[in-house]
Amino acid sequence: MLGHVAAQVQLFGGLRVVLPSTTLREGRIATKSAAVLKLLAIRPGHTVHRDELVGTLWVDASERQGANNLYKAVHQLRELLPDPAERDIVEIRRGVVTLAPWVDIDLDRFLVECETARATKNREAYDRALAYTAVQILPCDIYEDWTQGVRELTARLDRQLRFEVAELCLLAGDAARAGEYLDAILLTEPTNERAHRLLMQLYSSHGEAANLARQYETCVTALDTEFGLEPSEATVALYNELTARR
Repeated sequence: MLGHVAAQVQLFGGLRVVLPSTTLREGRIATKSAAVLKLLAIRPGHTVHRDELVGTLWVDASERQGANNLYKAVHQLRELLPDPAERDIVEIRRGVVTLAPWVDIDLDRFLVECETARATKNREAYDRALAYTAVQILPCDIYEDWTQGVRELTARLDRQLRFEVAELCLLAGDAARAGEYLDAILLTEPTNERAHRLLMQLYSSHGEAANLARQYETCVTALDTEFGLEPSEATVALYNELTARR
């Protein structure tokens, strides 16, 4: 590793590779070269066996054709880098494909920020983590099967963080901010009953009977539209309890 080389690979909002000599954006990198970078960036350890990578990106190719395609993709990536010290950003050795250790990846930073927020229970830390998911991860690859795992991971963490920080806001008496976090969950997952229930409780605690009823009806409609189902017993029981209090 050359100590003076540093690079950033950004996956949220689209691929962007920032190097001392140049910045490569989605569209400037050949599709398969970009896919090699992305796949390495989302994998733990940022290492993939050559055969697995070939089988993922060149499904219909023979073993020899796939290997040739991989070497071509890596060569095309290196040709884009004017500084020779940067051209080992992807290495192939003994059948293993590795992203250079001097590459900083925003997905890794997001995961660290998530751990920090959940450990400290600090609202600002939650916001720092959620700033990453304000934009979609790998938006140009939404139909690629190999991206589904990381999409599900980031969506799940985003949801967990929003629930946790919303509850912190409620404890601090900041109902308006709590409502914003919960509304953001429902924007992407309108059938999330936990979010609906928390909003119902929020409205009830502030004497907003009309909003309480409206939130319950929104939940009913979302579940019926998406799944043809009625709310769970827990949601119905909570609504009945809250309206009885009124």
